[in-house]
Amino acid sequence: MPKTFKYKLYRRKRNGKLHRQIHVGGAIHNPCIALHRRYDRLYKKSLSCFTLNNHLTKLKKLPKYAWWTQLGSHAIQGIAARIDKGSKAFFAHVKARQAGKITRRVGPPTFRKVRNAKSFTLSQAGWKLRDGNRLKIGATLYRFAKSQEIDGTIKTVTIKRDPLGDVYVYFSCILDDQQPIYRVMTGHSAGFACLRPGGETSVPL
Repeated sequence: MPKTFKYKLYRRKRNGKLHRQIHVGGAIHNPCIALHRRYDRLYKKSLSCFTLNNHLTKLKKLPKYAWWTQLGSHAIQGIAARIDKGSKAFFAHVKARQAGKITRRVGPPTFRKVRNAKSFTLSQAGWKLRDGNRLKIGATLYRFAKSQEIDGTIKTVTIKRDPLGDVYVYFSCILDDQQPIYRVMTGHSAGFACLRPGGETSVPL
């Protein structure tokens, strides 16, 4: 059973690094969309996530895109995976509509303004949860207001900022299956004692 736990990061100067990384993620999104559309135009099929990641790795080695390295490779792979998922869903809807199975239209992933970028996501690497309320992303340690314990197995960690500039961390977890609790029934009636004027009397339920 999936569940997401949300916590607010304490305001620190180091949070500026997260804001820059969110900006980088927003800048990477549009080239990924452009590559998908070009591939679709040339080959009439969806660009694979593996091919897209290889291309992004080559782009990061160019001086023009060297600043992309501010965002960890795992977060960049998450951007590629999210666009790949949206692209495959679009092609699946096109086929279903052509087969007459559905009538509604679903568009492909679209370009976005970089300034509207709000988050980036890490999967099983690129982060470490320390004791208490500390989260390490890359080489930087952040603290968050831990209002409740994190249950289950963490699958993804998402860093997100709101319109006020506050930064939050979302832990997407899979809760462990719990054994049902059975109540033992004795078959006997229960009672309670109430005090009345003049003495105590037991009244059965």
